[in-house]
Amino acid sequence: MVGCAAPFCNNSSTKGYTMKVFPRNAERRALWAKHVGQMNSTPTNNSYLCEVHFAPEMWDEKAKKRKLKPDAVPTIFGFFLKKKKPVETENNTTQVVTDTINNNTNYNESDHCIDSIQLDQRISEIQEQECQVNIKIVN
Repeated sequence: MVGCAAPFCNNSSTKGYTMKVFPRNAERRALWAKHVGQMNSTPTNNSYLCEVHFAPEMWDEKAKKRKLKPDAVPTIFGFFLKKKKPVETENNTTQVVTDTINNNTNYNESDHCIDSIQLDQRISEIQEQECQVNIKIVN
């Protein structure tokens, strides 16, 4: 079972949610971690986020499988995020709607500005953690 690493999110693959692993690239991983906010731990190669944390425009429409765009970042966070059943729209297209309680989903880009010093520190932390893991594997 793979569970979501976002705070207050208990979604998992066993509940039918699509799970996306944190990027392997240290810069992208730090960017995702920055957007997620206060996590219980530093993201690893086994840390995942569920599909509800990604806005519809972050998904590649042309892919056969549900796939994120290469520059996708998680932007939707709140308490008890769940996906709803598909809803028919006026022009007979189907749209999946995400529901939230205590809604914290209004994405304001200024709230998520990346301070380059903080980003560099986060990248360094992740790289140091990866080095420690590699040292343990070698020993």
